[in-house]
Amino acid sequence: GTGGGTIAISGCQLDGFKFQKFLDRFLKSDAYANIDIKHATATWSQNEEGLHLENINVLAPRQAGLRGALRASPSGQLSGTLLAGLPSSSLTWLPDATSTVFARQEEGLHWATIKVTGTLEKPEIDFTSQIVRQLEKHPIAMAELALKGLSWWLGDVLRTEEKM
Repeated sequence: GTGGGTIAISGCQLDGFKFQKFLDRFLKSDAYANIDIKHATATWSQNEEGLHLENINVLAPRQAGLRGALRASPSGQLSGTLLAGLPSSSLTWLPDATSTVFARQEEGLHWATIKVTGTLEKPEIDFTSQIVRQLEKHPIAMAELALKGLSWWLGDVLRTEEKM
């Protein structure tokens, strides 16, 4: 079948999602425990070429943003480009983040371009490779992240993980 429409949500709050707990643990903060979404909109269409989400625009002022377009083919192939926005206070772990990976600044956030490929079952993004390329230029920051990862792993294994 074919169809389409617009999705619009305003004035809502996200809480309790795993990605929020991860962000709070990673940043040693509770800044993402509750994400206050000012607006979330997208247009969608479905036809023989698959599902198309376009004009994605999600904004949680001073916390995060997401913009872009995604497509899923009938066979489950994904393609698209997203912009992910975070405030500079959430990017201190990545040296030069606001002039490299998150170089675009708008609405109080710094935005990174993320390419989405793969399948619905195994989506792939190029964000990790962008981060690694930047960290390779800063060995101390890479070592700090490695130590943080080891600490998390030991804490999880020994069940002594911190709340944040």
